[in-house]
Amino acid sequence: MKRISIFTLLSALVVFSSTVFAAPSMAKLNSVVNKSMSVANLTHPLTAITVINASSSPIYVTVPNTPIYDYLTSGYNDHITHPDAIWSTNVVIRDVYHAPVFNFSLCRLAIVTIYGYTGHFSYNIDDHLCH
Repeated sequence: MKRISIFTLLSALVVFSSTVFAAPSMAKLNSVVNKSMSVANLTHPLTAITVINASSSPIYVTVPNTPIYDYLTSGYNDHITHPDAIWSTNVVIRDVYHAPVFNFSLCRLAIVTIYGYTGHFSYNIDDHLCH
């Protein structure tokens, strides 16, 4: 019985110490508060904005002054995450010719759906999770 529980403990330790489950490098693990925040980061990032491309054209999803510059083909989603609670994130969505389609500040859990096609896009912002 002890061998099984020791094996279970060691295997859980190996699984949760892998890079997939590791806390972000920006997290500081010095205090109890920061430790609880890093545990929260393991389950769900504090900032998680979702962009859904429901249009028939590809789009670019960018966050100004960051390295986020994603090409999103039709029918796919993009997730903008950050380990800290950033309450307002400016998201710019551009068409394939880099013309702006969407340029708004979004709350930390917003979902943006882009409809239409190049030259005739529309969007829907779902921010009910933020309230």
